[in-house]
Amino acid sequence: MNEIKFVKFSKLEEKKYIERKFPGIKGSDLIYIERIGKFCDAYIVTEIASDGLDFVSSFDGEKGSCGMDEKLEKALNNAPEGFTIYSSPASSDKKEEEAKLKETKPEEAADPEAGKFEEVDIIRKCGHNEAVKIKKTSDKEYRAWLIHDEEKKLCRSCWEEEAKEKAKKAKKVAKESGLPALKGSAKQKKWAETIRAEKLAMLAGDPTMSAVWAWYAQNYTNASEWIDARFMDEQQLKRNMEQLKKNMEMKLRCKR
Repeated sequence: MNEIKFVKFSKLEEKKYIERKFPGIKGSDLIYIERIGKFCDAYIVTEIASDGLDFVSSFDGEKGSCGMDEKLEKALNNAPEGFTIYSSPASSDKKEEEAKLKETKPEEAADPEAGKFEEVDIIRKCGHNEAVKIKKTSDKEYRAWLIHDEEKKLCRSCWEEEAKEKAKKAKKVAKESGLPALKGSAKQKKWAETIRAEKLAMLAGDPTMSAVWAWYAQNYTNASEWIDARFMDEQQLKRNMEQLKKNMEMKLRCKR
């Protein structure tokens, strides 16, 4: 049976190691301790909400979350008085930037990129004319490169037609392969079908990624999940899977 409790960072041993990994951590910051048998894990609490809490592992910095249940609520009620919640310097800087943005004049905040782009007429890869916006620059060579880069792409109409055909083909292949149907809006599913096909094909090309392929094929059934993963490579998909599995295990522990 696992035991959980909350302590202040100042009560932990090996504080120097954690301080190096988490700059700005204070002695009053709240730490979530979970003991399972002889093993003990320490997590730095980053947010407490009515439905649970968020944290990062003091060992490897991996993010996680835990749903609120009777056991966790009781442990929180017994937490030391005067505790604080850890906020990384990066998070603090981001909050300051957001505060400054709010102070910006309405006309400045409405279009921060105003005056930095120009519209040019080009001939796309498909042979169609189209007006596009490119970054304004006084460098003629760089401007020519920007235009050439846009000319290598399809026009909006041809791109949408190609995307439609890709999604249709991907959906057919997914059905024939026995993959689960995706959930989401029609627009999301059309986009996600293509992304799923590309990512699974990428994983299938690496013999060491067979378990990762199987996990995503079975567990990623929401179109939004595939859309969020559209920029991930093989290793990023693997790390994402491992983190999600850890989060699931943590939630199951909290429910026991």
